[in-house]
Parts: sequence; structure tokens; C-alpha cells
Amino acid sequence: MATKQKIKRYEWNLEPILKNKSLSSWISEWKKTLEYKVKKINSFCDSPINFEKWLNNIKNEEKISNVIANYVSNHNCENLGDNQWIGIQQQLSYISKKYEDKLANLVHVYLQNEKIIKKYLTNKKFKNYKRMFALIFRERNHILPLEQEKLWTKLTATASGFNEIFLTLSCNDISFPTIKDKNGQEIKIISSYDLIKYTESKDRCLRKNAWVAFHHSYYQYMNTFSKTLFNNFLNANNYAKARGFKSYVDEVFFNDEINENILFSLYKNIENFKSIFIEYRKVKKQIYQKILKINDIEPWDLTTNYLKTESVTIEEAKKIVFEALTPLNKEYLDVIKKAFDQNWISFLPKKGKYSGAYSIGRTFGLDRYFILMNFNNSLDAINTLIHELGHSVHSYFYSKKQNEEDNLWPYCDSNIFYAEIPSICNETLLFFYNLKKYENNSIVKKYLIMQFIDNFFNCTTRQIIFSNWEYIVAQDINNEKTFTVASGIALYKKLIEKYAGLDKFKKNDEIYQYQYSTIFRIGHFYANNLYVYKYAIGQIVALYIAKRITNNEMLKKYFDFLASGSSLSPLETINLLGISLTDKNIYIEAKKTISDLIKELQKK
Repeated sequence: MATKQKIKRYEWNLEPILKNKSLSSWISEWKKTLEYKVKKINSFCDSPINFEKWLNNIKNEEKISNVIANYVSNHNCENLGDNQWIGIQQQLSYISKKYEDKLANLVHVYLQNEKIIKKYLTNKKFKNYKRMFALIFRERNHILPLEQEKLWTKLTATASGFNEIFLTLSCNDISFPTIKDKNGQEIKIISSYDLIKYTESKDRCLRKNAWVAFHHSYYQYMNTFSKTLFNNFLNANNYAKARGFKSYVDEVFFNDEINENILFSLYKNIENFKSIFIEYRKVKKQIYQKILKINDIEPWDLTTNYLKTESVTIEEAKKIVFEALTPLNKEYLDVIKKAFDQNWISFLPKKGKYSGAYSIGRTFGLDRYFILMNFNNSLDAINTLIHELGHSVHSYFYSKKQNEEDNLWPYCDSNIFYAEIPSICNETLLFFYNLKKYENNSIVKKYLIMQFIDNFFNCTTRQIIFSNWEYIVAQDINNEKTFTVASGIALYKKLIEKYAGLDKFKKNDEIYQYQYSTIFRIGHFYANNLYVYKYAIGQIVALYIAKRITNNEMLKKYFDFLASGSSLSPLETINLLGISLTDKNIYIEAKKTISDLIKELQKK
């Protein structure tokens, strides 16, 4: 099904995933594990031996399916319009749904045998499966009667369809116009990352044209995005209510093992950053007025990279990553070296490629933890690289721990609730490294401080605006309220004022209206996981850790956290770091840190 290709220096090498076997042979093995489940579904509880064989088959199935999923999905993300990989994904989907139908009663079988399973779990051999089955048994009130469950598996076959539509439209089908620089020279745009790169240009004409082209390209599809999003939330809410949840949001809270008070507490604490956000925007504007010699600062001026060194090579970025992460131990740095030496990373942007960045999930059975990004030779690109490496190294350590103890395989995973902590911790260590490196260079130092503060507010204030918007819209649709482009924009403006005190849409010129498209192109909104507020958790916790990472006690706690996988609940996992998300002090400390950096910017 797949052809091997010569691996170039900055491409990832996906072939080791298959371990010298063909993709078709992996698919055949996968089918065998599924057939075994179908055959043994009514007898695996008959004896401890059968129970152990059942668990081993599940483990093997997960390993094989992860190999297949990562190999195919990563190839597909290289070019979302590639018919070969689209076709393979569709065939895998058909296979998956076929067996989901046959195994629709599995949860019922688990629940019917709860007593005997719990008895088996008292055996030391199976003790590490207690959490796995506890999570299954807590679903009891949300499991449908058998015939309805079978119908459910058929009706939810297209549950991810809206996300696929969004990705195809935003990453592949949208074309970007040619833009001009101040000399009238035309520049061809291949991907959105080209435009982002040009918004950093010292050429004001070019960065304005790039800014306008970027936002307008998405703005012209706002109706399509909004209708896709409406139907996505409508479906998510209906699916959730069918399972006895009040809403899609309620279901996500249940899955994350938290209640909404955690979210509301986070909203309130981040709202308290409003005063320093307003102060920072004022200071940043003054700095750019002075450096650019422009009185009327526009949005496209605030993205300017005014440093003399405008471009950073990939090799330079690698070196910086190593040096920035030296506060972590040698074992951590050795994993980074593996990532570079073994081609874990797809660096370069190209037409049709997934437009964001990610480190793979579903890692059980893999020994390489791949990263896709779109490196554009900027300082921000180094941030992205070190961020995604944080995810991949996290995957490495919990995979290593779970594989050392073979029967911990169900926890070879990371819950999205805390997944951003290791990645943002890396970004913060990069900032501390750069701050020391350029302490005697006031121009570079100010730029780095502004970049760090921008990233801080992007992860906290900006993501909480997005999260609060998603929460309200999803709940409104659940309560059968109207959702349109106009209502979505009105809510967006209201939340900007609430958290940022900034009316970014005060101007009436048409080009400023293009910014409205931002709220409709947040990819996580289409994935139904209430994700974006978790960036704020990651930022606050990561800053707390990074400031203490040279302390041996914190370093030990951090590596215990990295190795824990999903063996504990999300809140218990974060507690390994000695942190409580409801403790106001961690937010107060973060606010003071940023406030002190703002004062540093005000120095001459």
C-alpha cells in the first residue's frame, strides 16, 4: 500500500514504525486481534487464564493499531489532499467500524462480569489494571441498552467528520493570494506559514499585505466555518445527551475526572491578569513606536521581528534547544539527540501539509515519537520546536516506564488535561536561557521578554477567551439558542473586553473586520475535547516548575510526573508536582513574574 522513499535531512523517517514489515501485514495482524475479541467476548471471564489471554490480546491490538494509525495519519498530514492516504484511511475506518459493530456489547459484558473481574484484580498479577477497569465501571450510568448501543456505533461512524472537513478546508483547500513588498515585487504564497513569516518582516508594506491576506483568506469562509462548527457542537451535544450527560461539556468534564468548578476557578484567576495585560500592551506599543519610528501602530506592526538577525537555521535551532535544556539531566538531552539523529521531525512547510504542529499520540508500541511542524526560520519556530519536543520526550519517558513494567501498558498515554505542561516548561527554559545569553544586549533582551510575555498571554488570556467562547457557544447550542457568524463575533468581542480590556475591533475599516475569522478557525473547537483552556494550565504550572527546575527535589518530582503516564487521574498527576490548580498562589506568583518583566521592559 505504501512506497518507501529516500529520507531527506529535514524530513521525518516514518519507515521504522513498520519494523521492516509491510503495512498490509500489520493490517492483517490487526484483524486477527479483532477476530480474537469477537470469538472470546463471551468467555474471557471464564477463568483467570482466559482473562490474562484476553488482556494480552488487547495489549497486542493496541500496539498494532497504534503502529498503523501513526504510519498512515502522519503520511496523510504531509499532504491532506493525497488520494492514496485518504483512501487507506477510509479503508481502515471501514475495518474499524465493522468490528465495532461486532463488539458493540463489550462494555455490557464488562459490566455484567464486574464482580468476577474485580475478584481477578485482587491477584497481584493483575493489580495494575485496577484503574483501567475502574474507568470502565464508572461509565455504568452512561451505557445504552445493547440494541441501542449497536445502533450507536453505526450512527457515530461520522462523528469525526466535521473535524476532517475543517482540516481539509483550512489546510488544503484554502489558497492564499500572491502578495507584494514595498517595491511591488510579487511573492508567491504556498502555505499559511509563509504569510506568518512575512508578518515579521521589516518591510511594513509586506507585513501589512501578509497580515491582510492571512486573515482575509479565512474570513471569506466564515459562513462555512460557522455552519460546520454549529453542526459539530449540535452533534456533540446530542451524542452526549443520548448517553445521559447534560451536554458535550458535561461529558468532557466526566472524562477528565473533574467538575466545572476547576474551569470556573481558572477563568476567574486568569481574569485577574487583565490589568497587567493592559499595561503590557501599552508598554509594547510605546517600544514599537520608538523602534519603528511609527506613531500609529497597527496590528501588523506588533509582529515585526526588528532584530538584525531575521533568520535562524534549523541547525542553529537544534543547538539552541540543547543549550536551553541543560538544566534537565543528561537522560533528557539524550532523547532530544535521538529525535534529531533518527529523523523524528518533519520540519519544512509545503502545500497541503497540516498547517500547525504536533507530537504524535497513541505511542504504545512505538519507540520514536514523531513531530510535524512548519519551520519558518524565526525565533518563534524555535519555540515551536522545543515545545513539540517537550511532548515527545514526555511520551518517551512514560513509554519507557510503562514498558519496564509490562503490565502497565494501559497507562502508556498522556491525558490532554496536563499534556501541555512539559512542552511549555521547555519554552520557559528556553526563555531563561536566552535572557541570560543576551543580558547585556538591551535590544535583543527586550525583544525576548516581549516574545515570552506574548506567549504567556497567548496561553492564558487568549486561550481562556477561546475556551470561554467555546463553553458558552456549546452550551447555547445545547439549549437551542441561535448561533450565527454575527452572534459568534459579538460574544468574541465581549470576552475580549472581559479578559483583555482591549477592543481590538474598534476600527470600522474592512480590513480590520477580517480578524473576526480568528474565532472560527480554532482547530480544537472541531475536535470535541474542550481543549484550549488546558494551555493555560500548562503555562501556569510550567512557569512554576521551570523557576524551580534546578532544585533537585523539583527535578525528581518532574521526572516522576513525566513517567506517570495516565496511571493516575489528571488532578492526581499534577499533584505529583506538589501543585494544586485551585491554589491562588500559583497564579499570584505568575502574575508577579510577568509584572516584573513588564517593569524590565520600561527600563531605558
